Amino acid sequence: MKRFTKLSLVVLVLLALLFSLTPRKASAHPMGNFSINQYSALTIGQDKVDIRFVLDMAEIPTFQELGNIRPDHSTDLTSEQRTCYINGKVADLSGNLSLTLNGNPLVLNVEKTVLTFPTGSGGLPTTRLEIYYSAPLGGVAKGDLVYKDTNFLDRVGWKEVIAVPANGTMF
Repeated sequence: MKRFTKLSLVVLVLLALLFSLTPRKASAHPMGNFSINQYSALTIGQDKVDIRFVLDMAEIPTFQELGNIRPDHSTDLTSEQRTCYINGKVADLSGNLSLTLNGNPLVLNVEKTVLTFPTGSGGLPTTRLEIYYSAPLGGVAKGDLVYKDTNFLDRVGWKEVIAVPANGTMF
């Protein structure tokens, strides 16, 4: 019986080593399942600034958001639920974005939105909301342009902001 126990333990240890060394696909958010990540890409032209704002919510915040829309937390939103959620979220996010030129605020006009629910860790949904803004520069050809995003300052997640010139424009 002792020999069987020792052999069983050796087999268990070998199996544990084998499984721990087997590569597995990683599909979780790099900052964790609680993160809310943001990306802003500013394209600065001669007469306007275009902003592509992306909100990327991990599994837990997505679950919480979906619970505010539907009791079953499903991503299968009706057209009305989708429109209502997008409009509310755009209003909330836009209120915490500012773009100024020489200290004067510019109006951010929403041009387009895209809402998707990519699959995350454990098959749970995540949220990706893209908002495309445009802000006219009012004929000003040179000045100090300042962009601020104060959304989710109290949450874990990354925030990336890039600025590039549009064709024919120089910084």
